[in-house]
Amino acid sequence: MKKVNLSWFGAFLFFSTLLFAACKKDHPGETYTATGTLHDWKGNCLPDIAHGAWYVGLAPGDSNYVEVGIYVEKMGTYRIATDRQNGVQFADSGSFIATGYQSVRLKPAGAFIHPGTTDFSISFGHTICGFSINVDTVPVVTINRWKFTAGGHTYEGPATGNLLVYTDGSGGEFDINGHVDNSTDTAISIGLRMPPHVDTVLPGIYPTGDPATNNYFFLEASHTSVIYRANPLLADKVLLTIRIAGFTTAPGGGRQVIGTFSGTALEDATGEPVEIRDGTFSVAQ
Repeated sequence: MKKVNLSWFGAFLFFSTLLFAACKKDHPGETYTATGTLHDWKGNCLPDIAHGAWYVGLAPGDSNYVEVGIYVEKMGTYRIATDRQNGVQFADSGSFIATGYQSVRLKPAGAFIHPGTTDFSISFGHTICGFSINVDTVPVVTINRWKFTAGGHTYEGPATGNLLVYTDGSGGEFDINGHVDNSTDTAISIGLRMPPHVDTVLPGIYPTGDPATNNYFFLEASHTSVIYRANPLLADKVLLTIRIAGFTTAPGGGRQVIGTFSGTALEDATGEPVEIRDGTFSVAQ
């Protein structure tokens, strides 16, 4: 029987293993596709949150996006997109640099065509989930005017807008001020905090109950007594939701900020909440 040189054979196996490992080694700059799931361990879709206000015919702004939960099983690059519905598609791409629960911001492209609820489908890996967007019609508002109804009375009048940008980069404040027709005694004041590093007015939702933003609403009489108010200090009693829908061009030129507001405010005379309905404004930025 022919004898095998075990030392030669062992060396052959050793160098063959090194060669195979070298072929499998990750090369710098090489990319991999991430894998994962949209489901939790029970098989339910992970939470999603829609941010911003959505209107027919208005291109969504930077504050409009949908945050979707994902469980990442393998790191790498990704591109996630929904189907196109009602003129809009959501998508995001990037790289996951860690495994486990992550969230991505799906940004919209396009503009909604019809009002109502629009359903979107999204897939990742072998899982499929979905989310819905409630689309409103753009309010019809007279240029440089405000209006709302409360306590059985409709208040309205001329309005102006002013954007103050903080020089330290912490954001700014957009103020809407006006008074009732034929009287300067009754005045309205709305203040909306813009996010950091922004030098313009952003469409979106601005609730009065968030201490971090300090958004507020006041209707005053004679500039000394308050009729209605809503601010973060009253968040346990009242909440007014102010929406900046988008922008339009005034007949003589210039950009107008269009918005709505509704919810509850505090009536100072009674100390009780009062419903604020059908609030609208259109002011120059």
